[in-house]
Amino acid sequence: PNELVTRPYASWAELTLRVSLDFLNEPANLMLISIGSLQVLATWSKADPWRCKKVNLLVLLLNFAYTLVQEVRAQWLAAKHDASWNGTPCRRVAPGGSNLEVVEAKDICVGDLVKLCHGDLCPAHGEIVRASHSFVLFNSLCETGEDCCSVLALGGAVLRGFVLALESAEVLVRVTETRNSEASADTSSPPSPTASGGG
Repeated sequence: PNELVTRPYASWAELTLRVSLDFLNEPANLMLISIGSLQVLATWSKADPWRCKKVNLLVLLLNFAYTLVQEVRAQWLAAKHDASWNGTPCRRVAPGGSNLEVVEAKDICVGDLVKLCHGDLCPAHGEIVRASHSFVLFNSLCETGEDCCSVLALGGAVLRGFVLALESAEVLVRVTETRNSEASADTSSPPSPTASGGG
């Protein structure tokens, strides 16, 4: 429910297929293929077939190899980043509320209670339901882009990626939204009263 997926391709086979199709869809590449093929046919000799002109085809092949390598590198880096984030250990309150269980960030669901200590990263959007201090500090680098802290109190909204920065602090966060879910509906407000008709 909370899995991070930033890699551009679902599999290595899809990467190869998509890169090849995109490469062939370029008019300049199609032109080079045509010119290179015609040059090979025009200069090919049965006696010495390797003497034919194939510079354009070689340049095209090197260009394709370079493009493929760049896409493979991007896919690998994204997959590595995804695995690092999704495998981040989190302390989730087990059913019953008496014990904690260690789960991966990708397994966090809406409604889960996650315990954060100093230096822990919040795996999903949530709200503070219990804290050891009246006010706690969270590093909000992921939101502002600057290495600064936000002061939050009980009921405050904690965003995904916030890091608890107050030493010796402990916070209990109820998850309200994961990567693959919408924000949970607010069920705490009482229903609106209906007017009763007079007799």
